[in-house]
Amino acid sequence: MGNPIQSIRITYDYAKKARDNGNTLNNEDIVKMLNVLGVPNEYIEKFPRFQKGYAAEDLFMRIYSLLPWIKNIVPLGQEQYPEKSKETSQVPDYNVTYETGADSTLSLLIEVKLVDENKSTHAIKSFQYNVLNKYSTDNNLPLLFALFWKKKGVWTLNSIHSFRQLSSEYKISYDQAVKNDLSSIFGDYIYVFMKPFYRKSSFNIDASVNSEYYSSHEELGRTILEEISYDGTTYQKLDPLFSPVIDSIFDMKEISKKHLTPDTIELIESYSPTQTSLVAIKLSTLIYFYLVKLWRINKHDLYYANDTFIQQTFDIVDTARRFLLGERYYLIPYTKNPTHEQLMISQFGLLNHITDTYNSFKRDGDYTICSGHDENSPNIFLQTKSEN
Repeated sequence: MGNPIQSIRITYDYAKKARDNGNTLNNEDIVKMLNVLGVPNEYIEKFPRFQKGYAAEDLFMRIYSLLPWIKNIVPLGQEQYPEKSKETSQVPDYNVTYETGADSTLSLLIEVKLVDENKSTHAIKSFQYNVLNKYSTDNNLPLLFALFWKKKGVWTLNSIHSFRQLSSEYKISYDQAVKNDLSSIFGDYIYVFMKPFYRKSSFNIDASVNSEYYSSHEELGRTILEEISYDGTTYQKLDPLFSPVIDSIFDMKEISKKHLTPDTIELIESYSPTQTSLVAIKLSTLIYFYLVKLWRINKHDLYYANDTFIQQTFDIVDTARRFLLGERYYLIPYTKNPTHEQLMISQFGLLNHITDTYNSFKRDGDYTICSGHDENSPNIFLQTKSEN
C-alpha cells in the first residue's frame, strides 16, 4: 500500500481539476477513487478534513501570488524520503521567494493553517512545530505560519514567537495574530481611505435588462449605471470592475433615492470618514472579498475558479484604490523579537520612517500601527480588539 496521505492529495487534485472543467465529483466518486488507490477506511472518513486543509493551501498560493512583491510560490509537497525522516523533520507547504527593499530577493518557508469559522484561536501541537522547525533550521530558512481566519476572511502571517507556548502546544488568538501580522513584507498593503466620495447608482427593476455592470440590488434591481463624485456635484462614470471593489470595502450611507422612470431608480450614497469610521483593509483581504463577490471564490469550501481573470485582480483593485484616493500603509508587528526584526529590517531597512516606527512606537494597548508608504504620511493606529 502506498502513502495514504499522498493518495488523498492525488484524489483532491483530481477532483479540483474535474471541477475546473465543469465536472464536479460527488462523494461516491471520491470514495470510489480513494478505494481504488488503496486508502484505508479510517483515512477515507477524514477526507473532508483533508479537503478543507488542501483548499486553504491552494487559496494561499492563489491569493498571495497576486501580491506585488511575490516572485514565486513553490509547493514543496508532502513526500519525503527516507519515510522515517518525518519523525524528526517535516517539509512545510511552500517555499516563497519575494522582493526586498535592498533590490534583491529572499526566501522563507510557509506552513498554511485553516481556522474554522467557529474558532477565534488556533493551536499548533508542539511536536508538529518541532519537526517543521527542524526542516527550517536545517535549510537555514525562516518559518512562518499563514493562518486563514475563515470567519473574517483574513490571512495573517505569523512567526511562532507570536504564539503563546503552553505545555504541549502553541496557541494564538485572532487579535494577537492580527497585531503581529508580517504580511507587509510581501507587499500586502493596508489600504486606508481618508477622503470622502459619493456614488450614484441607477437600477432597473427588470433583472434581465442588458447592462455592462455585474451587480444588482436586492430590492431595486439590476445595476445599469454607476458614477462617482468627490464633491457630491460633479460625477464621472465608474468602471464596471470597480463597483464590486467599493461593495467589498465600504458600508455606504444612503443620501437619496428617487424614481427616474417607473422602472428605474437612482440611489446616491456617500462615504464620509471620521476618526472612528476610517476604513482600512488589507490587500489580501480585499482580493478575497472581491473574488467572492464576483463568484470566483466559493467562500464555503474555498474553491476558486482557475481562470485568467484572477491573475488581473491586483491591477484591478489597486487601480480602484487610486481612483478612490486610498493610500498605502504597512502593518507594523506589535511584538518586538529577533524574527520580526530580521524580516522587517531586510524588507524596510532602507525606509527609515518605517523602521523607526517599528523600533519606537508604544506597545501598550489593543491596537497596532500602520506606517505610510509615503514617508510624509502620518502613522495610523488601528484597533485590533475584535468582536466574537
